[in-house]
Amino acid sequence: IGERTSVKKLDEDIPDIFQEPKKCKIMYIYNSFGPLEIKAKILSISRREVDVDGVKRKVFSGVLGDDTGKAQFSAWHDFGLKEGDVVRISGCYARFWKGIPQIVFDERSTVEKLSEEMKVSSPTLPLYKLVEMRGGIDVTTEGTVIEIRDGSGYVERCPECNRLMRNGECRIHGKIKGVADLRLKIVVDDGFGGIGAILNRELTEKLIGKDLEECKKIVEEKGKDFLLEEIRKSLLVKRLKLRGNALGDEFGTTLIARDVEVLEEDIKKGAEELLRILEGER
Repeated sequence: IGERTSVKKLDEDIPDIFQEPKKCKIMYIYNSFGPLEIKAKILSISRREVDVDGVKRKVFSGVLGDDTGKAQFSAWHDFGLKEGDVVRISGCYARFWKGIPQIVFDERSTVEKLSEEMKVSSPTLPLYKLVEMRGGIDVTTEGTVIEIRDGSGYVERCPECNRLMRNGECRIHGKIKGVADLRLKIVVDDGFGGIGAILNRELTEKLIGKDLEECKKIVEEKGKDFLLEEIRKSLLVKRLKLRGNALGDEFGTTLIARDVEVLEEDIKKGAEELLRILEGER
């Protein structure tokens, strides 16, 4: 609405518009608009107070899930929810933060506790699907390592803020003695899509077969570049199974891994599959 727009106040009332909530599984809320009805299990819940326009309000937040996936939730009303409850929530809405789905509901929503059991799963998603979704909670995917980015391997972090240090200096706290750490920034691809992934010290040690002290000794004797090149030689074209939270922004989708597993390639099966494809093209 701009300065050239004409606005006229009318005396008549506009009737309330009611939209029937759409029944939806968590996996499909990415393509859903308007009010939703979901059936899910409360996996975790906590309460906090927030200030909304100077008024203190209680909000109940956590994670819920069904047999297709998981999502965060925020309840702006005390529905007496507990961990383990299976509920039907009608009149909730989905919003997203960096691709992470969040279910929002309040006193205008209907929450019904159900007596049934529900299995919550974290299905394995192909990379193209993860790219389409732009993010997700506790997702699993598989792909081949096609790049190990600079900044991987041995790094030092600021002991005050945990930020990465460069040349012995933190951009917030200046010159300071850093804390040694390991990490990996990789790109995985499955032929149909690709994402970035970040692995912490524990997972990096698991993949490269060396602990922090061994890597520190290599860096002291031969330098960071030598260690990084050794990591590249050992991990490039390895097929990995990754699990964690995926975040999306204008630069793409990145998975913050909390578990990783190297998958052994079945060369015979791969050759037979390739042969079938080639024969089908004749």
